[in-house]
Amino acid sequence: MSSAKNPITHRQIVAARELLGLNQGQLAEAVGMLPQALSRIESGKVKPRRESLTRIIGTLERLGVEFINGTGVKLKTPPTEHEGAAD
Repeated sequence: MSSAKNPITHRQIVAARELLGLNQGQLAEAVGMLPQALSRIESGKVKPRRESLTRIIGTLERLGVEFINGTGVKLKTPPTEHEGAAD
């Protein structure tokens, strides 16, 4: 997961969105922002406000990605049948 010391990059946002198979409009809607604003963030033209970045990260993580050490992104591994079973 990302942290305040090691925030995610605009490239990680693009990679996460693409891993999830979303277009900019879909992610923008899920985050609650205009597609044009997300486009500017993803292109690196603007630095997102802390609140916007928090919403973007939270949405992407909720949808199934994991940010790695502030440098990468991957799909979360779903729990195996055994891990999800109650004892």
